[in-house]
Amino acid sequence: ADVVPVAIRGRYLGAQMMVTNVVRMACVPLAGWLVKQVGGVEGYQVAWFVAALTGFVATGFYAAIPEPASVEGREAEAGAGGLRESWRVFIADRRFVLFCATNFVWNFGVQLAGPFITVRMASDLGFGVDTIALLATVATVVNVVAYRAVGGLVDRKGAAEMTAISMLLVPLMPVLWILVRTPLHAGLVQSYGTLAWSGFRVAATPLLLMLTPAEQRSRYVAIFNTINGLATVLGPLPASWIYAQWGFDAVAAASGAGRMLGGVLFFWLLKSGGLEEPSAEKRVAPGMPA
Repeated sequence: ADVVPVAIRGRYLGAQMMVTNVVRMACVPLAGWLVKQVGGVEGYQVAWFVAALTGFVATGFYAAIPEPASVEGREAEAGAGGLRESWRVFIADRRFVLFCATNFVWNFGVQLAGPFITVRMASDLGFGVDTIALLATVATVVNVVAYRAVGGLVDRKGAAEMTAISMLLVPLMPVLWILVRTPLHAGLVQSYGTLAWSGFRVAATPLLLMLTPAEQRSRYVAIFNTINGLATVLGPLPASWIYAQWGFDAVAAASGAGRMLGGVLFFWLLKSGGLEEPSAEKRVAPGMPA
């Protein structure tokens, strides 16, 4: 929010996610080669040391990023806006409360099937570890292409619009998993899911920043993440019971229904004007007068 201009957040995040996936594709086989060359426990120790060293270097780069003074920071220094006041402001913000409730329903639906996809491939379909790893690589490659394309769409069409489109496309993914029988089927479904999710993932941060007031942003984000975390914890509990009673097909159908409900609620929130941008977050191109 403080560093990346509003008008380019989609392209920035799309490029960031694309590069992250490219690095992941390069580093995983490189780490495996390193472990194999050194051998034994020492190979893993060397890999962990290199990972830690890289993390420290990355932290150094982050520390060098100029960070302008924010409204929230100034208010915190002045002793304004305590936790009780922040909670009062949040409860009174009907728009953000509805947004959090919609995301709770969405994430609950996602977690009904999400943890069982790998179980489905390994236990029900008999895919080997190498096949599952190959499918993950294919999904990463599709991610690279999707994130590069979606970033510009988020800037042009808007974060809320791209989120709505993704949330109406993603519910089909768990239903398609019911039809999967071969690695080719799985690759096609994962590719579809990756493309469907890309708009949601790239638009998530710009949308959250758009909906949070600058003077309470970190606390709003903390509340939002807590609510999503609660859905992530609660979702697999009934899912495990459904899976044990009726199998993966029932879990996938329930997940599709839960995701669709979250998508419809978000679409209603968008079309009813509940996600209109506040005046402080106007879409202004870099270098243009506000």
